[in-house]
Formats: sequence, C-alpha cells, structure tokens
Amino acid sequence: MAKRATKRQTRTRPTPASGRPPDRTGMTLTPRSAPYAWVTWLTGLIAGEDHCAWAAWLKAHYQYRRRPIDNPDALSRWMATHDALVMARVNTLTVDGWAVSVEDQNALTVHGEAATIGGKPDIVAARDDRLLIVDAKGGRAKHKYIWQVRVYLALLPLQWPERCAGKQLVGHVEYPDEIVDVTLAPGDAQRIYETIKMVGGPEPPTTPSARGCKYCDIAECPDRWAETLTTTAEKTP
Repeated sequence: MAKRATKRQTRTRPTPASGRPPDRTGMTLTPRSAPYAWVTWLTGLIAGEDHCAWAAWLKAHYQYRRRPIDNPDALSRWMATHDALVMARVNTLTVDGWAVSVEDQNALTVHGEAATIGGKPDIVAARDDRLLIVDAKGGRAKHKYIWQVRVYLALLPLQWPERCAGKQLVGHVEYPDEIVDVTLAPGDAQRIYETIKMVGGPEPPTTPSARGCKYCDIAECPDRWAETLTTTAEKTP
C-alpha cells in the first residue's frame, strides 16, 4: 500500500507568567506624576470580565506605547452606532423636558487618596428630583458596561455635589435593541473603591491569557500571550 504524507499541527502555549511583576526593562514608558485611571480601565476588573490587574496598574502609573487598532473599520462602525444612539436619546430626553448635557460637558476628574479617576458619561440629564446617567454601547451587552455606569453613579456626587444634592441618581446602559436599568447598591461603591486602591497601589503580577492579551492595547508587555502553531509532516500507511 502506498504511503502518503500528512501534516499534523501542534499549538504551543507560552510559558505562564512567574506570578511576579514583569521586567519592564526596554519598555517605552513615561511615569505619571501621580496614579491616574480612566473609568473603563477599572470596570472590566470590577465585573470579572478582565483579569490582568497589571495592565490597568501600568496605565495608571505610566504613559505607554499603544498597539495599533486591529480593525479600524469595525471601530468606525461601532462609533457611528454609538453616536446615533446618543443623539437619538438626547432628542427624546429634551422633548420630555429633561435638561441634558452630553459627553465632553460631562467630563469628570475625581481626586482620591489612591488615584485620580477620569471619565465622561455620554449623557447626564436632570428633571425634577431625578438625575439620569446614560452610557450608549454599539455592540453586544457586557457586565462591565453596567459597572461603568455604576462607577459614574458613585463618582458624580463627588464631582458635582451641588448638582446631585437632593437628586435620585439613576442609570441606563443603552444598546441598539434595549435599555438596561442600573442602580448602585451599598456594597457596589466599596467594590469600586477597592479596585481603585488596587490599581493605584503596589505593582501586581501579570495575568496573561489569549483573550485578555488579544484586546489589550499595551504594545510592549513582556508577558504577552502569543501562541505558536507548529506543523510537522508524517507518513500514514
């Protein structure tokens, strides 16, 4: 019987991280004067959808070199959907008598003991005794989007105490096909503040994974997950 050659592919995973902070030698980093974190660097950790605290820690403590965007076309479409959702909701709220501020008008900077936190809710609207925070998302639903609005609910009274005084704060995550109500329970604020303290504190180890590293924008992480695919030939009778 004639023999034919076949190919077998073997996937080799990278060596697991050491459980210690990585060697940052050779990385293009500029230290910040004090820890600073954007809200979205925290929310995946709070929600349990992101697991590498080191990535958020590095961003909070350093300016860093970013990876190029993998799919600019998809990002552009996501942003177009997002912007359309925001404008449609602004129009609806305005017609209903809400006083509405949008995006850059809502920029917040809250200074804390562990870090300064920055963010920008898409919509903040006030009517009577209610203050509504809306964040629009053009893609599929994720728990971290709910936590993003919860962080805004926790931080806005610290940024604008007079604006929030006497108001019932409520939140929405708005998707193309649904609106999700968001509330802030007593334990939620503590969970948020613990994450801020972790990101602003001592350097943690990396936690690389195929999914986490795929979406991480840190260009020079020494522990980045990078699988290799090896092809070998063998003869089959």
